[in-house]
Amino acid sequence: MGLIHLLKSKESYIDKLSVKRVLPSMKQKMVGPWIFFDHIGPINFQENEGIDILEHPHIGLATVTYLFEGEILHQDSLGTTQIVYAGDVNLMISGKGITHSERETPHTRQTNHSLHGIQLWYALPDFAEDIDPEFYHYPKPQIPYIQKDGLRIKVIIGKAYGVCSPVKTYTNTLYLDIHSDHSQSLQLPNTPQMGIYLITGDIQIQSDDNTTHLAPHDMATFESSAITVIAQKDSHYMVIGGDVMEKKYIEWNFVSSSKQKIELAKQIWLNNKFPKIP
Repeated sequence: MGLIHLLKSKESYIDKLSVKRVLPSMKQKMVGPWIFFDHIGPINFQENEGIDILEHPHIGLATVTYLFEGEILHQDSLGTTQIVYAGDVNLMISGKGITHSERETPHTRQTNHSLHGIQLWYALPDFAEDIDPEFYHYPKPQIPYIQKDGLRIKVIIGKAYGVCSPVKTYTNTLYLDIHSDHSQSLQLPNTPQMGIYLITGDIQIQSDDNTTHLAPHDMATFESSAITVIAQKDSHYMVIGGDVMEKKYIEWNFVSSSKQKIELAKQIWLNNKFPKIP
């Protein structure tokens, strides 16, 4: 089937922090199980500056936090306190309900520092929407890394190029971080739905029936297609994908197969009944 959509990111700011959101969009809400895609930064913070995202709730999803630069201090209602450093993966599975906050350590805030990364949500399949919440941390050395022929590939989630990531999923899910030297080409793994997001550089994407040029901070989405990416200059891009997910609703921080579950979660939050961070 080939190319479905070219999605433009929409930039907003949390204080000084640039956030470029691609999913969900009016054209396409999900790519495989992925329902939320935020490109955070890059930003250079001065002393006493930084992110301070206060306690907030989630249901029906898993947050996947992955940084290129900097660090984030995660705390949640399970009692977790975990710093995610560049190259690590933080996976928070909300299930029937969790709250968390995202800040920086006091030590980090006392110095000039940078932050740059991606935060994604994958929707939980219907059978897992109401599971108990969980948290997993995967340090950088646990994430499979492949380097050959001017290509540097991290298999953050899923199976690709003969390796398998340990990061937990519930359906067929793919998430890759790829650096490519100028003129290098890469055939991507075949998956029912796929999105390719360009961070820096210039890439050409060849699918079964067309050739697509991708600009930085845009995403091209595909279905059931053999795809090859050719770097027109040194480039950095992300690949997401997986099996097509059953219909999901998304509102604020909540994802569900049921609008009623979302309304109930909103009322629980407004009534101060969500679990609290200790």
